[in-house]
Amino acid sequence: MASTRSNPAVSVRAEIISNFVGVDSSADVTALDRSNAQSLDTCNNAYCDWRGQITRNPAASLVIDETHPITHIRFYTSDDSSTNVVYAIDNGNNVSIKSDAKHLLENAYSAESVVTSTVFNDDVHMTSQTGAVYAYNGLTYTKNSSASIDLLSPKYIASVQRRLCVAGLIGKSTSIQLSRVDSSSVFPDDESPNDENVLRAGEIDIGNLIGTADEIKGISAFEQRSLAIFTRNKCLIYTIDPSIDQWIIDDRANINIGTISHNTIKQAGTDLLFCSQRGVHSIARSRGNGILVFANVLSDSIDITYRSLVKQVKNKESINAVWEPETSQYHVFFPITPNTSKRLTLTLTTAEENPNRWSTGDYLNAVCGDSIGDRTVLGCRGGAYEVFDIEDDNQLLTDNVMTIKTPVLWHGSMTQDKSTHSFFIHASGKGDILVEIFNEKDQLLSAFPLEIEEDSDGSFPNNPINRQYDRKFEARYRGLRVKLTSQGKGLVRVSAIGFNVRK
Repeated sequence: MASTRSNPAVSVRAEIISNFVGVDSSADVTALDRSNAQSLDTCNNAYCDWRGQITRNPAASLVIDETHPITHIRFYTSDDSSTNVVYAIDNGNNVSIKSDAKHLLENAYSAESVVTSTVFNDDVHMTSQTGAVYAYNGLTYTKNSSASIDLLSPKYIASVQRRLCVAGLIGKSTSIQLSRVDSSSVFPDDESPNDENVLRAGEIDIGNLIGTADEIKGISAFEQRSLAIFTRNKCLIYTIDPSIDQWIIDDRANINIGTISHNTIKQAGTDLLFCSQRGVHSIARSRGNGILVFANVLSDSIDITYRSLVKQVKNKESINAVWEPETSQYHVFFPITPNTSKRLTLTLTTAEENPNRWSTGDYLNAVCGDSIGDRTVLGCRGGAYEVFDIEDDNQLLTDNVMTIKTPVLWHGSMTQDKSTHSFFIHASGKGDILVEIFNEKDQLLSAFPLEIEEDSDGSFPNNPINRQYDRKFEARYRGLRVKLTSQGKGLVRVSAIGFNVRK
């Protein structure tokens, strides 16, 4: 006789999504279901680390309260006993320079001026074409005493091989002037015409080398002995020696891409990272022969997102960036409106596949930043904030809101209906996550909170313990999208999400 009892077990198969590789805008959300090496539609105020885990960005604490927006910021010493930053604020009428020690230089530049800076001879040197070059040593501001530089009003400033370099000069848009060795106030026009000292100041004019009506848009030190000179369309590399007779162009560098903002050019180890009109690039020497220098594009996967952000910025030279060596992250800040700023973050990993992982952010509406060692400060519209360790959940820190959204997950066929039994997530750290599940038409099917419980003492940071959290979720669908929202501070990581789908 046949039994009237049914099998209580539910026959399901697990559909697991893991190894997240960051934001990808190169295809529609309906065409990005990969299960493994899964890209995301949204990864805001979070990033994907080298393990493929989604990690909420660290929180920050207000260290300098300012009424007006901070548009440029720079560490003037590595001493970590206090904030030790000098910065520019724009009050709508002019730009002033201030420091954490409350030293103020009023009306330094015109309103909306883009300020650039460098560290040379232990001082921070700041400039903008609407004013003079000023140096700050932690106690006082000093106007550069070079009469010629005062007339030329440089737009860009950098330092290389014991020389201060300036470009974006009035009437000399294709020239770079380099100071006398170890001097910040002696430039070519300040030198005696009969001086033959090899340490004297000098000038490089690239007008005949670029062969167009282009002009210099940025300069930066490259490696130990080189100066990178950016126009809109290309970059030239010069080897700079303390001896002026040893300066020479590197003809093994073939870089046919330029920059849109001097303040995005950052040294990342031996490489340079910078933003062009088309994307984010790196300049590196060939690892194969150690001779050739070339540019790589790093932002192919977020091309649409990048171009959309650039388009929204009125003055492209106001786009800023900061390189964090401690986390191997390159943050680009896009000031879109007086009250709104977006951030695009590149996380460089050691993964063999998808080493460049992208995310976005709007935390604190940061517009600029600087980093030294393991310290990073952000210039924001309400002051300066210092970023803390990712595990820190101090009550003085400002809450960060992580938002994650997957593309459409089809679980096989894009045309057949499926039925799901439950949802699960692998997570670690401590905090709350709101889970929202939508169908392929973006209709909300279910929403529920999860409390992630701390289950590790941090003894093994490279192999964090994860817990699995399960929730009943029964629905019929063709495709699903998952949205995760977590507000707070401290460590929250997600290593996988998944569904138990009925067979």
